[in-house]
Amino acid sequence: MKNIRFILVFLHTIIIVCATINLHPHLTRVTNASDHKKQISAILGYVINLICITIYHTASIIAVWFSRYDADIIRASGILLIGELLQVIALIIHYTLNKEQIGGGEGFFIIIFGLLLLTTILITFRLAEKTSKHQNNLMQLKLLADSVCGISMDNENEPTLILN
Repeated sequence: MKNIRFILVFLHTIIIVCATINLHPHLTRVTNASDHKKQISAILGYVINLICITIYHTASIIAVWFSRYDADIIRASGILLIGELLQVIALIIHYTLNKEQIGGGEGFFIIIFGLLLLTTILITFRLAEKTSKHQNNLMQLKLLADSVCGISMDNENEPTLILN
């Protein structure tokens, strides 16, 4: 499971970089805007989106790395990644329907970014499944240990149950 955690941390780091690169239309609006207020608005949009992306993926990295026995937080991270993938799919559909001219490199990058998100989602849910199995095994061991501690031998070498 440790290898999967390393892979997910690496993928989230790549996603941060790719999502930051994907924000470049905000910066092109700054240079194309004639009004000072529009430039400020585009810069603020870029900075806010950059902060949100960084916070979200940093929180996901922390959740994946430090949640050794809790599969629910890992699943929640995967569900949020599904939301991000849906945004990328909506962006692809938007570009397709509006027939906006985007560079071939930008279209290819968006598709690669979507595939990266899909890969991360699949690995995240695989880690959640393994963590859940590990958590269930630990609970069964604890129940077994509690059961064994509750059984004692009496004077006739017959097991008796000790109730606490």
